[in-house]
Amino acid sequence: MDPYATAEQYRARYGDVGDAEALETVLEDATRLIASELERAGKPVDDEKTAGVRMQVCRQVASRVMDHIEGNDVPLGVTQIAQSAGPFAHTYSIGNPYGDLYLTKAERRMLGLGRGRMGFLYPGGLK
Repeated sequence: MDPYATAEQYRARYGDVGDAEALETVLEDATRLIASELERAGKPVDDEKTAGVRMQVCRQVASRVMDHIEGNDVPLGVTQIAQSAGPFAHTYSIGNPYGDLYLTKAERRMLGLGRGRMGFLYPGGLK
């Protein structure tokens, strides 16, 4: 299966990366994650109408992982940061410290992967 997003599409959105081989692998991994979620929901994995959405979500998923791989000073996904001048403290907490692949709620909605709903109906009405 070809990745939903190419390295060129990724670079057009997020800029150049240091490790091009890692980017290719992460895009393939993100594609497999998205495809497996679509299959699990009974949705087509290669529908032309949703190609743009799949490409965008693939880039976003890859961006979270590439930020972890690249080791930026203050990575994307920092949930808390504290800085101090003396004696030189610089602390932050990372939301995805291990660089895991995952879909956010917004990405799931974009792909049409809403949560199923369960309920029941009283045929005779409530008594």
